[in-house]
Amino acid sequence: MLKLDNLNPKIYLSGAIVIGFFGIIDGLYALNGHSSSITLAFSLLEICWFVISMVFLLAFKKQSLDLLVPGMYILYSLYGWVVGSYLLANKIPGQVLSLPVWYMISATLFGLFYCIFSSRAYMQWYVKE
Repeated sequence: MLKLDNLNPKIYLSGAIVIGFFGIIDGLYALNGHSSSITLAFSLLEICWFVISMVFLLAFKKQSLDLLVPGMYILYSLYGWVVGSYLLANKIPGQVLSLPVWYMISATLFGLFYCIFSSRAYMQWYVKE
């Protein structure tokens, strides 16, 4: 059984930095018109990270940057799902679904922001130990 009290925020924040970096790579890859198994792998990793973020949002006890990191990722994921649902609902039959450039730019910028913000949270709370 998973005990939320035993989860280590340091590990989560380290993973968040990596996820943010992967978001930057994925966004730049998509902006250059590449779509492949790498993009699919990043998407699956992001879905897993959403679940992990939900668990850590419940686990974090202090009101700090630590709490904002999983919260930001959850909101970003929900934003992506809303945009994706809208694009699918308005897709013309027979037309290939493609992401708009503004969405790819926003995803890349979120990856950059998330990586920096997670690094800041990590440095502020855990390098002092």
